[in-house]
Amino acid sequence: MNTSLRQATTDAVVPDSRLPGQRAGGWAALLQAATFVFGFAVYGTVIAGAEYGALAIDPATHVAFLVDNQLILHAWYAVIYLVFGGALVVLAPAIYDRVRGGAPTMARVGTIFGLVWATLMFAVGMTAIVGGDIVATLATIDGDRAAAAWSTTRLLMEGMGGGIEIVGGLWIGLVSLAALRSRTLPVWLNRIGVLTGVAGIATTSLFAAEVITSIFGLGSIVWLTWLGIHLVRGARTETSSVR
Repeated sequence: MNTSLRQATTDAVVPDSRLPGQRAGGWAALLQAATFVFGFAVYGTVIAGAEYGALAIDPATHVAFLVDNQLILHAWYAVIYLVFGGALVVLAPAIYDRVRGGAPTMARVGTIFGLVWATLMFAVGMTAIVGGDIVATLATIDGDRAAAAWSTTRLLMEGMGGGIEIVGGLWIGLVSLAALRSRTLPVWLNRIGVLTGVAGIATTSLFAAEVITSIFGLGSIVWLTWLGIHLVRGARTETSSVR
């Protein structure tokens, strides 16, 4: 009886080593943060100056830019979509194992959104790479067909999540709320996650879309970096507490 009383009135902690995939999830989170940094760097130094993707510019101009920069665009898409999506497949279940104790339904729903996000990232990335190759090939044959193919590829990418971050926002927001309920991650890490999730959901609005998307991206870098360091270091997890 005394033993049961002590267990009920003290905080129980479980080492990360007893939770599956925590350190792998941590490295995956750090890799995802790195893909965001890489994406911002390439966009700021190569893509933004050319206004690549801007609808106000003739598609033929974008086709010419793609042909001249096909290698860097190929690498950019592979990193920000395919590498990011692969890392997310590792991280999402690891976070679920961490936060499910206090809010199992919220954690489960959030994880589903995380895996849907990974699926969309693979779809967008493969569409961008294959579509870019097709556009570059058509550019040597028929400029009008190349411009039409570029416009179609761009539409598909944007529609699958290239410009709206609602699915990613729901994943980050829900797992952060679940972590607040279960008290299994640092409080301020979870608060940053909730705010980042709200920003991702808000990208569906037409109001200040570019600013909100940037907030989501920067918030994701901070959240993923802190989360990755926390998991890799093997911090101990509080699994239950009775006040």
